[in-house]
Amino acid sequence: MKTRQTTRKQLQALATCHNMAGRQWQTMLLDVSPGGCKIIDPSRQLRPGEALNLYFADSGPRTAKFTWRRQDEVGLEFREPLPEDVLESLATRDWSNKGADVPEGAPRVAMLRFV
Repeated sequence: MKTRQTTRKQLQALATCHNMAGRQWQTMLLDVSPGGCKIIDPSRQLRPGEALNLYFADSGPRTAKFTWRRQDEVGLEFREPLPEDVLESLATRDWSNKGADVPEGAPRVAMLRFV
């Protein structure tokens, strides 16, 4: 079992996902570290080892690989470490009024409502 080398920052932020088969959707980013993140996947369509692109905090794509699942939560490992400025932007941003902000260049998809 891999041991995490960095601390994850807890948050709730919107992210846009785009898998290699062309499927696009919005999800909730639950925490993030330089090496990976946790998202919600209630559709349970992601499969172990699957790669996808994430767009969040006005950046992307960030290529990540599915590494684990616990019910509707999925762990992703970034192909390249997340830069410190992006991590800080995620951790310090007020996400309560963000609505459906989608970063420049991200695929346009219908917004999901999280309650």
